Amino acid sequence: MVRKRSREVRKYPRIQITSEAFNLKMKIILLGPPGSGKGLFAQFLQDDFGIKKIATGDILRKEIRNKSKIGKKAEKYVSKGIYVPDKIVLSMIKNKIRRIKNFTLDGFPRTVKQAKFLDKVIKVDKVIHITTNDKNVIKRIANRLQCGKCNRIYNLITIKPRRKGICDICKGKLYIRSDDKIVKTRLNVYKREIKPLIIYYKKKDVLEKVNGNRHFNLVYNDIRKLIK
Repeated sequence: MVRKRSREVRKYPRIQITSEAFNLKMKIILLGPPGSGKGLFAQFLQDDFGIKKIATGDILRKEIRNKSKIGKKAEKYVSKGIYVPDKIVLSMIKNKIRRIKNFTLDGFPRTVKQAKFLDKVIKVDKVIHITTNDKNVIKRIANRLQCGKCNRIYNLITIKPRRKGICDICKGKLYIRSDDKIVKTRLNVYKREIKPLIIYYKKKDVLEKVNGNRHFNLVYNDIRKLIK
């Protein structure tokens, strides 16, 4: 079955890529509030350039579903909409990024302390801050779904799955994340923590800003231009 593109997708197409794109080697950080599209754009970068998507939220949710030792500790914080302590997150991230040469970090770092820790492990090439207003964040999260198997993200308004509740790629079951139900708490935490982090990366001269209040293809096209 050929999937029909929506009128908006036809109006705002994504930039076409070349075969040379897979030679791109970068370490990228995507910053933005919940619902800004970080996970979606990290997935696009992986699809288009082979830049591995590393999402701390996906890793933690997997640990929680598996009821691992880390998962049980993390669940206490995730269920309340607050950040998981550095002691849990840092060791998990350190082990992950040491094995990968090029990647996009989604959801990390969230604090200056985490950013300084990251600087000791790797050299970051680009930090992209996706700005989005609260109204759009709440609307997007209310319609967001995620695959429980491959973690691919969908949206009932912009990126619908072909079959209701089923992932197009791996046929896994789609679900609403439990932390999406406490979006206002998560937004308040994000606003409190993001300001010093933005200042930190501005001083390091690696920060770029993208307007995330537009169609996702337009936002992604701007991100693409920043990493070439």
